[in-house]
Amino acid sequence: MRTCTLQPLAARQGRILSRAAAAVRPGGVLVYAVCSVEPEEGEGVLRAFLEAHPAFEVVDPGACLPAAATRHVGADLALRTSPAG
Repeated sequence: MRTCTLQPLAARQGRILSRAAAAVRPGGVLVYAVCSVEPEEGEGVLRAFLEAHPAFEVVDPGACLPAAATRHVGADLALRTSPAG
């Protein structure tokens, strides 16, 4: 049985995010979205990115969402959805 660690995946996601950041115009928006629920691939990648790119900040996505979707925005301002609703 082959085991998979999340570290290589998180590192790859971090590189992709950093490269995408280079293409964002001043005042632009960069959305980091993953289908994983693993903190290493979500919050961990975002935390490392923000430390390395202090010009970026997390903003409340609620203003861009339909009212019904705002219930999925957590205290950390992350939008988390689930097929379960």
